[in-house]
Amino acid sequence: MERFIPAWSRHVLLGVAGFLLLLFLFQWDVMHELDSRLATQLQAGKVAFSQEIVLVDVPRDSGIPEFRARLGSMLQGIAAQPANLPRVVGLDIWFDADTPGHEPVLAGIRALQAQKVPVVGAVNIYRENSDGFEADYDKRHIIVLYGQMDGVGHNAINKPHGTGAWAFYVPCPKEPWPMAMAVWLAGRQALCERRDGAERRIPLGAGLLESQQQQVLDFDQDCPLGWRQHGGECLRVLPELRNRIVLVGRLADDPSPYAGRPGPEIVAWAVTDLLGSGHTADERSLLNSPLLHLSLALLTTGVALLLFIGLLRFIRRWRLNAWRIAAVAAGVALLLPLGLVGLARLLGHDFSQILLPVLSMLLTLALATHYQGRTALATEEARKALPDMDFAAYDVFVSYRHSHRDWVEGTIKPLLESIRRVDGSTLSLFLDSEGIHSGDNWASRLGRVIHESRVFLAVLTPDYFEPNANGRRVCEWEMEQALQRHAENAMTILPVFHAGYDPEQNTPATLPHLRPIQGPFSTAPDWAEKVRRRILDALDKER
Repeated sequence: MERFIPAWSRHVLLGVAGFLLLLFLFQWDVMHELDSRLATQLQAGKVAFSQEIVLVDVPRDSGIPEFRARLGSMLQGIAAQPANLPRVVGLDIWFDADTPGHEPVLAGIRALQAQKVPVVGAVNIYRENSDGFEADYDKRHIIVLYGQMDGVGHNAINKPHGTGAWAFYVPCPKEPWPMAMAVWLAGRQALCERRDGAERRIPLGAGLLESQQQQVLDFDQDCPLGWRQHGGECLRVLPELRNRIVLVGRLADDPSPYAGRPGPEIVAWAVTDLLGSGHTADERSLLNSPLLHLSLALLTTGVALLLFIGLLRFIRRWRLNAWRIAAVAAGVALLLPLGLVGLARLLGHDFSQILLPVLSMLLTLALATHYQGRTALATEEARKALPDMDFAAYDVFVSYRHSHRDWVEGTIKPLLESIRRVDGSTLSLFLDSEGIHSGDNWASRLGRVIHESRVFLAVLTPDYFEPNANGRRVCEWEMEQALQRHAENAMTILPVFHAGYDPEQNTPATLPHLRPIQGPFSTAPDWAEKVRRRILDALDKER
């Protein structure tokens, strides 16, 4: 395989295979989970819970009548503090029809309304024991209780989309279902002027129950003031409820599709999201296009690779430690996805597709570093393997078939020796000789010289690619090495077609990259001048 596929081609094939593998891996939800979490950290860090919300837990320790009596007592207690009245009270609790004990709750609602505090209730719009919404949902609720409320909204939460970084719900379902409870509590009813039924994404911060938020309280009649920090001690002063949104629920037995987060907490985050987006701002949308994802991955990878190649040429002392160049290239290329994240947020969008561009870039740079490391190591080994030669970086390496040595030494060599630089200096030449092909380490010796030469002048004759007396295709091997350097933009290849060489007929199919390279025919009257001009141009560019 190494004979027919150059090393750089093998690395390219490995890169393509690795990229296809990454695309396959991104069919798994776990990759999207990691993507979402990473994007959340980059875009917003820790999402802050709104200071305008107080989440209240009213535990259900006994039967329904007892629970509703405690709930009604709490509502009346809030109404009895005229200097500490909330902006709105939301009851994230379903009141099913044909259940007893709703009178205390009704009394509490009326007490709050007497103080001009609106009360919003949650209804269950799901069909019982099945998926989907039920048009006659209201028949399953206590009409007299909900009829007294200032607003009624659903608290339905959609299933996760392969991530715990966001929750999903429908703020404005189509008729006949009500808008979401969060819309009422945030005062964003204008959002639902068009009942489009579109899903909305809710950014989730740290779990409220785990973080011991000051805004999460328990109503506990065993406490002197009736209030306790959630999971903590009784409060010594009444909680600050003035002009706040009070959301009441049962945290212990109201689960949601999001592990560790009860339903009222998700509603609270939905209200936080609506409060944060403002009344006139455009709604933030999630950029989730596969084409955008793929394009960014290819762009980031391409920029990183170009930076790697460019820096490799300018920082020669790092060639044996190419990982340093890879690290610099990665750092600069990472600005692309990070910049897109920032730009998307400025334009009112969120972008979550980060991992594929980053992993693709790292894979490419790893392969490029490995390839450069092998190339540099081979050069160093070649230096050590050639102690009997006074090594120098040659201007021109002349590759030719030794059956044409007389023409090369009588014509090519004098031509090259006559070339002068602008400062009048001559060129350093290396003419391949039969002697260097002897021994076991001939490839190392030649590889070292080719790698450090600037121009590869190949005298192409019909027998150039044929094996020599030892069965070795030395000239073909030399051309393969030169083509690799040429592909890296590190060497100029100058073919001279001699003795009837036909580029179409005599060029091996295994060297397709040689065909496009132009060169003079030795029968042309100005071939020598073309050779001289091409060499000087190449050396001037190298400087």
